[in-house]
Amino acid sequence: MKFQTRAKGKPSIQITSLIDLMFTIIIFLLVTTTFVEKPAVQIELPHGHQSQKIEEEKITLSITADGKIFLNHDEIALTQLPGKLKMEKSRLKDPMVTLEADKKAAYGLAIEVMDQIQLAGFKRVIALTEPEARIQN
Repeated sequence: MKFQTRAKGKPSIQITSLIDLMFTIIIFLLVTTTFVEKPAVQIELPHGHQSQKIEEEKITLSITADGKIFLNHDEIALTQLPGKLKMEKSRLKDPMVTLEADKKAAYGLAIEVMDQIQLAGFKRVIALTEPEARIQN
């Protein structure tokens, strides 16, 4: 008795559904991943005993060690500061100004910026500091 033999083909694995699954996982990861916003202005804040987190809409003024001034991450000149501050104050209801001055920034420049903030009519001003490490006894 003679048996018939089938022509043997090359074995293969259907991976179409696996590729669809991988794309779905990649899209899920991209959508659910949170990205950390890296500040554009590099400032080394001084340390303070009364440091605390503030979660509120605010206007951020930054002074770098080399004397550059940034309003909400946009570099501006000291002469432009009063007009820009008044514009920001009119845009927000009850704005708070946070001042981030590098600890190596000129003290006189920080005082000039604070004077401009006060002249623009802001009542709530906070100078940011880094919290000091607690000493364990």
